[in-house]
Amino acid sequence: MLLNSNMRCLRASQLTRLNSGQSLLLQPLNHNPSTFAAHASSDARGTQGNEECVSLVYRGLKLEARKGARVRTALLKAGVSPHNGDAKLINCRGLGTCGTCAVQISGNISPKDLTPAEKLRLNFPPHKAPNNQRLRLACQVKLQGDVTVIKFDQFWGQGSLPLGPLQPVSSHEAQNRFESTGVDGEGMDLGKTAVEPKSRLGLSCTPLGNLEFLLDSESGVK
Repeated sequence: MLLNSNMRCLRASQLTRLNSGQSLLLQPLNHNPSTFAAHASSDARGTQGNEECVSLVYRGLKLEARKGARVRTALLKAGVSPHNGDAKLINCRGLGTCGTCAVQISGNISPKDLTPAEKLRLNFPPHKAPNNQRLRLACQVKLQGDVTVIKFDQFWGQGSLPLGPLQPVSSHEAQNRFESTGVDGEGMDLGKTAVEPKSRLGLSCTPLGNLEFLLDSESGVK
């Protein structure tokens, strides 16, 4: 259940798991105390008073984020990542040039149409039709209302299978979770999800700490 709109946005440790309509308080998925302490301090300075917040649902988690925040920033500061596997390290940090934060977004966002950076990157391999037609770059899109974000498999998120819930799944859910097919456009089956590519480097969501947001001015879409 979301907090009253007059209360401050939920911090990183206040994620909730969507489970049969009930909410469960979870700890951050990133266990780097220094990183989250820095984020919490920064958030506290920027959320004094009754700042308007929106709901963001991502891979079975429901969280609140500041209205106007970039989708990539909101996810990373909540301890989850729009990047798959080692793309957590190998990405452009919000420039819109690498394409690894590609996600499907349903809900109130801005801009409504693809930015020039998105048009360029999402039409450049390995992104291609038809899968690229449903994607946006999380670093180029800002939250203007409640949204649901879906991440797909493969390094750039260009695959056909959506990733499953971040938290441990039931035996029934596990039966419908598959390794990536590795072939675009194949293996799509409603009700089935992919296993997230593992980071061979053992990376956290924000391996560079606050440097992850160095290029994120929060003042407008680049």
